[in-house]
Amino acid sequence: MTSVVIPAHNEAPVLGRLLSGLLGDARPGEFDVVVVANGCTDETESVARAHGVRVLSTPVASKREALRLGDRAARGFPRLYVDADLTVSTASVRALVARLGDPGPLLAAAPERDLALAGRPWTVRAYYAIWTRLPHVRTGLFGRGVIAVTEAGNDRIRALPPVMADDLAASLAFGEDERVVVAEARAGIQTPARSPTCCAGVSARRPA
Repeated sequence: MTSVVIPAHNEAPVLGRLLSGLLGDARPGEFDVVVVANGCTDETESVARAHGVRVLSTPVASKREALRLGDRAARGFPRLYVDADLTVSTASVRALVARLGDPGPLLAAAPERDLALAGRPWTVRAYYAIWTRLPHVRTGLFGRGVIAVTEAGNDRIRALPPVMADDLAASLAFGEDERVVVAEARAGIQTPARSPTCCAGVSARRPA
């Protein structure tokens, strides 16, 4: 069974979109999905329960704490950590899981980025045009909103200092031969809609 841990802080407007795509073509029992509502004051928990997934709740508004709780509750491997404000399909999850099942040293995998740039100011589009061409951005697992790990990869992440919510740190925990970006898997990522917020929005997810 593949486990999917989703930390969610006031993500009611977007969580249903993620879960619909994630579970749309899934077989019964194929995915063990755990949504960890952390410090929520909206309907995040209700949205998650409406999709039939397991829901944990903590009053602490902390992504790191949510990941820790979700990790303890998750039941299977490979294990995915997925941000609540993106989209990923059943097929993409399967592609990540299949790649980690190949023989070899792979411990972690992530999808390609599908950046939402339609209608964005030219400054936002220009930033991403440059950013996505950087070598470490093309090959790193960060800034994708999804990281899949084997059991050994999970052990590697859990051994890090308390920065588990930092996807850059998680990416750097794996050598080039231990991580892979899977072309058949895609993550839909929103980008800043206005130029004044571009830098703040980009740094939050490197880029989203």
